[in-house]
Amino acid sequence: MIVFKELLQPRAPWGCNHFLWGWHEDNCGGFLGISFRTPNSEFRTAGPRSCGAIQYPKKIRLHPPWLVAHSLLTPFPDLRMSPSHVSVLASEVLRLLDPQPGQTWVDATVGAGGHSRLIAERLGEAGRLFGLDQDPTMLNLARSRLVDRPVTLVHANFDQLLDVLANAGIPAVDGVLADLGFASDQLAQIERGFSFRENGPLDMRLDPTSGQPAAVMVNTMSEAGLADVFWEFGEERHSRRVAKRIVERRHQKPFETTAELADAVRSCVPRSGAIDPATRVFQALRIAVNDELGALDRLLVSLPRIVKPGGKVGIISFHSLEDRRVKQAFRDSPAWLPLTKKPVEADATEIARNPRARSAKLRVALRQHEAR
Repeated sequence: MIVFKELLQPRAPWGCNHFLWGWHEDNCGGFLGISFRTPNSEFRTAGPRSCGAIQYPKKIRLHPPWLVAHSLLTPFPDLRMSPSHVSVLASEVLRLLDPQPGQTWVDATVGAGGHSRLIAERLGEAGRLFGLDQDPTMLNLARSRLVDRPVTLVHANFDQLLDVLANAGIPAVDGVLADLGFASDQLAQIERGFSFRENGPLDMRLDPTSGQPAAVMVNTMSEAGLADVFWEFGEERHSRRVAKRIVERRHQKPFETTAELADAVRSCVPRSGAIDPATRVFQALRIAVNDELGALDRLLVSLPRIVKPGGKVGIISFHSLEDRRVKQAFRDSPAWLPLTKKPVEADATEIARNPRARSAKLRVALRQHEAR
């Protein structure tokens, strides 16, 4: 059996044109077809066009994963590597969203593929699932769980969902799930710079193939700008104090690592209980670097055009800045009927098994009618 997966990327490196990667289940890693162009040479082989690949317009380009891997500090995990991330609220997601055989669904944040696998099993062979993720390493990990399912993996942020579906010829879908949390596998990659507990490069990009790392923001933004970021996205009470310390410190030496930033924050913010003083600052920087709240706002605006009447949307948030937006979008738009008066949270059993689930909040809404 041959399985095809597509990686969607609006801006491909080295002038890459398009790419479709396939493999046999028992022989992972065999390339079936590729076409790309570099500044110094051109290489072509046959394959995707004769295999029924989706052809995207030139403005949306596909690229092979090794081009990304070797252009970054972040290596791709081995394709046979087992994901360590445990999907939160899995049973609640299936119960409330209730995907049916033959339907078309979207997992807007495929991560390590846990939720995608569960939904795809419900959809059956006649159904179809689009799995988006802006982190190509997560798409690599998800393949091991989804290799035998009718899933199309797409390298894209969820605010590009309208374009992704349009280019696939899908006018609307039966449901969308978005888990806004981080995968354990992402946090475990020290070179990604997400964690202040390990010393790594100050990066924090969810999509390491685009945008600027956190170090650029930390070393160039004004003191007032940094204070606003820490207050707005991290709700850090000592935002101005932290911003002042960062500016003083970067005059001596630019920040390069997570440990340098964490130490600077700890030197001016008192510890409160078990929470590390760097927690809110790191959250704020990650949100700002990846425009996470802006992307969520754009997704929420586009969802009424994406989901069919009678379809459902489920969004799992992990902090109040996200949950507030989801709650207001479902409550205030005539397109939605909220199915959860209060957010669904993990029970004690799940939290004991997966401590990261303690912050998860699931809200579900039913698509009622055409948006006005």
